[in-house]
Amino acid sequence: MASRSPSEFFIMFLLSQQKLDHASILRMLDEYGLDGVNIAYLRRLQSALDADRPDPWDPASQEGRAYLRKHAIHDLWYPNAAATEAYSILATPNLRASAEQLLLAPLRMEDAASRLNHRYKTNLTADGVQAYAHYFWNRSLLSTGEWIEYLEARPMASQNISILRVSQDMASMLVPWVTGTGAIPATLSTGTVAKHMRDIAFLKVVETEHQPATLPHSKMMKNYMDVIKSAEDLLRQSDVALKDVIAAFEQFRMKRDPGAIPSIEEVAGPNYSRSGQGTDKSRDLLEEFDQEDREHDDS
Repeated sequence: MASRSPSEFFIMFLLSQQKLDHASILRMLDEYGLDGVNIAYLRRLQSALDADRPDPWDPASQEGRAYLRKHAIHDLWYPNAAATEAYSILATPNLRASAEQLLLAPLRMEDAASRLNHRYKTNLTADGVQAYAHYFWNRSLLSTGEWIEYLEARPMASQNISILRVSQDMASMLVPWVTGTGAIPATLSTGTVAKHMRDIAFLKVVETEHQPATLPHSKMMKNYMDVIKSAEDLLRQSDVALKDVIAAFEQFRMKRDPGAIPSIEEVAGPNYSRSGQGTDKSRDLLEEFDQEDREHDDS
């Protein structure tokens, strides 16, 4: 079991209310699907809350509000718009499942909110999604290994773990498609796919090269090398296709005449009137006249 829960701040809020005993809180968390918590964990959180609770306790006082902010639970005591949105996500199963998947990936909150709104026709804000992440699905509280252990006991474990492991450069491309909140990008090219597969296979070779040289290990190394070779072949084909396109455009490139560019007088001949010359001088005279007129009015 992980040392902490993704919903730790929501649990601290429930404990800080001092209305429910620990057994009741565990039942409530189970009803919300926020399982993976035991009595010992609740006692530890309760001790942390009790250590600096103001006495007398008044959550509306200045000291009380400072205490709530210190423990990052103020907005559940005094719900704002973002906290209200977080509760609405928690209460909507399909929306919640997609939100939790997107929050596992290294995506911007604005992107997550936009994709959820498009998929479910909602009006979530980035602040609302951030509030849900903070109180109910806080990725920063668990290590990657703890998250994997936590997700393995939940629905869609394989898919969610894949999202958790996705790299920063591929997140915006892969995660929306996996979660059903977006399509495969139209700009996705064979070259991009091949390069990514080659890089992954190479890293796997580096990762496993020092393992004992058993038959399964040798087969695995050969498979990775086959992937690298196939990816390199696709990359070369992609490069050749790109060069063919560039060569085709080269036929239509405009070429600059190396000769001298004729002046306007040469082109216009006797029709060139030079009417534009002296314009600046005329403007100067007008400005001088305006200045003299203002001085006359002042006198």
